Amino acid sequence: MNNNVGSITFIRNKRVIGCIMPVDIFVDGYLLGSVPNNSQKQFFIYYGTHTLIAKSGYSQTTFQFTVNENWKNLVFNIKLKVGAISPIIEINFIQSYN
Repeated sequence: MNNNVGSITFIRNKRVIGCIMPVDIFVDGYLLGSVPNNSQKQFFIYYGTHTLIAKSGYSQTTFQFTVNENWKNLVFNIKLKVGAISPIIEINFIQSYN
């Protein structure tokens, strides 16, 4: 594998809230894939600073993250919380490993 490639992993634990709604993961404007309830998905990504957008229904959340030699393989946890119209997406950073 290329030395300038890391990974981002999204873990979505089993929950009743939003269980039938997948969370779509976009990085730098490109759809990488969806993370259904009670699953985990890993995507490979080049080093650099990236913009992540997670969407589910009418909800979305956006933030930036960096993948580099020191932060090579990032792991995030996804939760859907109750919202007024649509679930609220919460993504928390868990760890980075080499």
